[in-house]
Amino acid sequence: MNRITIKDVARLSGVSISSVSRYLADPASINPAAALAVNRAINELNYIPNPFAQNLKSETTKNIAIILPDISDHFFSEACKAICNLFYMYNYSVTICDTGSDPEKERRYIDEMVKYRSAGIMLVPCGKNTEFIKDVLHRFPRLMLLDRLERDIQTDMVSVDNERSGYILARYMLDKGQRRFMILSGSEYSVNMRYRLSGIQKALKEKDIEIEDDFSITNLMNMRDAGLAFENLLQKNNCPRCILAGNTHLLEGVVITASRMKLSVPEEYTLGGFSVEDPRYIFPFPVAAIIQRPAELGTQAGEMLLKRLRSGNAQSKPRTLLLNTDLVSG
Repeated sequence: MNRITIKDVARLSGVSISSVSRYLADPASINPAAALAVNRAINELNYIPNPFAQNLKSETTKNIAIILPDISDHFFSEACKAICNLFYMYNYSVTICDTGSDPEKERRYIDEMVKYRSAGIMLVPCGKNTEFIKDVLHRFPRLMLLDRLERDIQTDMVSVDNERSGYILARYMLDKGQRRFMILSGSEYSVNMRYRLSGIQKALKEKDIEIEDDFSITNLMNMRDAGLAFENLLQKNNCPRCILAGNTHLLEGVVITASRMKLSVPEEYTLGGFSVEDPRYIFPFPVAAIIQRPAELGTQAGEMLLKRLRSGNAQSKPRTLLLNTDLVSG
C-alpha cells in the first residue's frame, strides 16, 4: 500500500501543496473554506503528517518545552496546566522537564530542546547557569524565563513582582504594630527569595528597623526544615512574635509546627508568608499571606511566547512582565 502524502491531500482538497503545508503549521493561516476542505481530505485519506520532514523544512517543531525545578510543586503544576491548555488551542504539544534545581540537568535539557528544534523554551532557572543561558540565547532567541527573573539575561520574562510582594507583607505587619521579626528564607540562590527579602528590608528600613541576624534563617528547603528552624528559634530568649516565611512550603511548615505546639495564633504569635491558596480556607487559624496565581502567570507567559513565535521577530526588544499580588488575612 502506497503511503499517503501531502500531494494526495492537496489533490483531494483542491488546494495547493503550500496551502496544505500552511494548514499543518497553523490551520488559521489559510481561509476557512480551504481549511475545511483540507481537514476533510486529511480525515478521508487518514493522512498522518511526517513531523520529522516538517521540522527539517521549517527548522522548528510544534513543541514547547517547559524546563523547571520541581513539577510536583503545586505552583509549577498549576502554571504548567495553564500553559498546556493555552498551547493546545494553537496545535502545539508541550514537553515538561524537571531539573530538580540541578544546574547540570538544566544545561542538558536546554541543549536537548534546542537540538530537537523546539518552537520555544520556557525556563524556570535554578540560578546557577546565567552565563550558559546567555550563550544559548545567541543561537536560540526563543527562550524565555518564567517565574524567576535574571536581570543579567536579555530575554522575555514573566514573574510575580516579588520585591513589591515582600514589601506589602512586611508593611502590613508594621501597620499592625509589629516591630521585631523572625524571618525564614529559602535557598540563597533563589532570585525570588532575594527580591522578597529586599522588599521586606525596604519596608523595615522605612521604620528604622533592622533584621536581627539571630532570628533570620536562610537555605531552608522544605516544610520540615522550616518547622525545625521555627521550633529551635522559639527556644531562644526574647524571641520575636512575628514570623515571616519566604515561600509557600516554609509557611506551611511554620503553620504545622505552630498548630502542633498549640501556639496562640494570632493572639500571641503572628504568622505571615506566601501561598498559592487562600489562607482563610486551608489554615486552622488566621495567617497573613501574599496570594500567588500560578495559572495567571502561566497564561501570561504563554501568550508572550506565542506573540514572539507569531511575529517571527526574534530580535525584538525583550519584554518583562511583573504580575501584582494581593495580601489576604484571615
